[in-house]
Amino acid sequence: MSLSALWFSLALAAVPNAGPALEGVVFLDEDADGRLTARDVRLSGVLVSDGRRIVSTDRDGRFRLPFRSGSKVFLLKPADRLPLPDAEGRLRLWREADPSGEPILFPLVERRDEERLLLFADPQVGDRREIGFVRRSLERSLAAEPPACARVVLGDLTADRPELLAELRAVLEDGRVPLLALPGNHDLEPGSREGEDPYRSFRAVFGTERYAFRCGRLRVLMLPGLRPRYREGALSGYEPGCSADDLAFAEAYAAATPAGLPTVIATHLPLDHESGFPADDRARLLAAFAGSPLALVAGHWHRQEIRREPEAAVTLFWALGAVSGSYWTGPPGPDGLPSSWMSDGTPRGYGVLAWLEEGFRPYYRPAGQPDGPPLHLFLPRVVEQNAYPSALLSVNLYLGHAESTVRFRVGEGSWQTMIRQPAVDPVLLPILVEQDHATSLPAWHRLPEPRPSTHLWRAPLPTALPEGEHRVEVEAEDGFGSRHRLEGRFRVEARRMP
Repeated sequence: MSLSALWFSLALAAVPNAGPALEGVVFLDEDADGRLTARDVRLSGVLVSDGRRIVSTDRDGRFRLPFRSGSKVFLLKPADRLPLPDAEGRLRLWREADPSGEPILFPLVERRDEERLLLFADPQVGDRREIGFVRRSLERSLAAEPPACARVVLGDLTADRPELLAELRAVLEDGRVPLLALPGNHDLEPGSREGEDPYRSFRAVFGTERYAFRCGRLRVLMLPGLRPRYREGALSGYEPGCSADDLAFAEAYAAATPAGLPTVIATHLPLDHESGFPADDRARLLAAFAGSPLALVAGHWHRQEIRREPEAAVTLFWALGAVSGSYWTGPPGPDGLPSSWMSDGTPRGYGVLAWLEEGFRPYYRPAGQPDGPPLHLFLPRVVEQNAYPSALLSVNLYLGHAESTVRFRVGEGSWQTMIRQPAVDPVLLPILVEQDHATSLPAWHRLPEPRPSTHLWRAPLPTALPEGEHRVEVEAEDGFGSRHRLEGRFRVEARRMP
């Protein structure tokens, strides 16, 4: 018997045997050697789960869960604690079930949590070349990123290629904070049959399809937001919603943690009527966390939409733009990767969600632009002097919503308010024209059809200006406490009749 098993046996000596069980200890590893010794501090009140049930460690740091063949045990990360890195340098929060009697140990170290999450939606890689796109797309921005509590992937890690999951995981994790992921509809097991595990490959790499953890004061719940659908016993797709296990897990986690904590519910499919998410499932999730500031974050749409919900139960709704943009399509951008503009004119990128004293604060990081502003402008290069002002200045504020404000001025002139006006972002139009007028296939995959952006502001450019070049200055306030400035230039020319 190992030393750890001996200590565990002594601690459990008075506990009656209730049949096959998974048993273990959660402890503060004082010397960070991964072994349970008399010097280590056993931690009570830490939550542990098998993916269905949630139990809390007793005063001696012990937990006990029923044994199920093939199951795993998950430490639901407590606030201001991290697991020790494993032999591969990974901060792994789960263990394979071991019915042998050897205790399952979760050694932890103290570390103050930064109340910030890095959010990655829909990398959706279809081959190893696209895994390289993810790495090149994110590495500069992530190197400049302030510390966070965890990296969270919001599903669709691959394009129905589960054999790529482990390689993609290696690109996304950095060993300093946990990498956590939930599955999307493209992460279901291809060819699986009803009664088989539709998350088999995903679980082999990421442990579980549902998870929850603490990030300082933040409480985070992760669920797929979808259910596999079968036809004649074979996997045929998915439908929005939560499984019975998802809902039971969410309600158990809410009950096991202090009421009123700011809470993030992360799903792949947005908890929104546009996704067809069942109203009853949404209501049950919101009821479980009633009284808490609540942010709903998701991926799936490959465009960005953010808003404050009208109902008091939800503080923030955020359907996050994708790491892959529009599925790695479009001509090469400045970084040599597919430009992959999303249908609403948002560039590919990732998100940051922080909890500050005034509430949730979202940030969007355009890929490869660690210092780039989260907006762009489009204006004509030249306008006719004193002509009817039909040439439009357009500003796409990626985190824009009904409470955001955008204004502009020409030179040192007065500031003028711009109007939020859903429309196709004109940045996309030259690409669309080029691919539609091509007489042979372009070197890139076709960019999907655009859709009106919900975060586009427009205003006519003045034309009663002197001939020559003029500077346009834009100032945008996103409604979350961030202000951004951007400049552009256009030229005014007089029309001279022959």
